[in-house]
Amino acid sequence: MPKTLEAITLEVLELPHNQRLALARIILDLDAGPTDPDVEALWDEEIRARLVAVREGRVKTDSISTFNRTPPDRPLHFFLHNSAFLLHNFAP
Repeated sequence: MPKTLEAITLEVLELPHNQRLALARIILDLDAGPTDPDVEALWDEEIRARLVAVREGRVKTDSISTFNRTPPDRPLHFFLHNSAFLLHNFAP
């Protein structure tokens, strides 16, 4: 018998944080359709370059607490907030 969403959710909550993120990526990729490996490689390169620029201090950044105090005046605020959090805490 298939597990319920509630049962699966409870199991997922027991996973380490990095494994939950990996599972989220897998689930999102299920509906994303086919990807172009060349495009993916270019995005990976861009992400790495941006992270290097941040770490080397070549770009101005705000603290996460400043970002959290900024009113959500645009629809992408939630997405940007979570992306910034992920990049700050889990980027290679």
